[in-house]
Amino acid sequence: MKTTVLAAIAFLAVLAYAPPAMAETHQNSGSTRVREGDRDRDRDHDRDRGGRGGDHRGARVEVKIWVPGHYEISVERVWVSGYYVTEIIPARYERRRVQVYDPESGETWYEERVVLIEPEHVVRRWVEGYWQTREVRNWVPGYWRIEIR
Repeated sequence: MKTTVLAAIAFLAVLAYAPPAMAETHQNSGSTRVREGDRDRDRDHDRDRGGRGGDHRGARVEVKIWVPGHYEISVERVWVSGYYVTEIIPARYERRRVQVYDPESGETWYEERVVLIEPEHVVRRWVEGYWQTREVRNWVPGYWRIEIR
């Protein structure tokens, strides 16, 4: 008799604290949706047990994220001052028709020969200063970024 009474009390306690069905199934579509009242009750129940609750609408969490070091490319304008350029001008040759004289026989004739017109020489030329755009790689060390979610 005592066992039956204890079993009945335990059964009633389980029924009293068991949550009602959280989902309502639509017979036509077979899909499941959560009723609004059940969601609010479950959120409050989670909060009572030490959880954050089911909805988290007002909860803000700080998350630390490590951003590793990397290179960033920046563009800067730099003045390049004037300078001299040394240029080597190569020798200039041409094929020309040349009159040839033989002193022994006293004859003259024409032949085509390669003739040096201008010898090789060096020229120093001045280049005016100008602005130049350069891309520079700058190292950015790693850092912690804090995001609030």
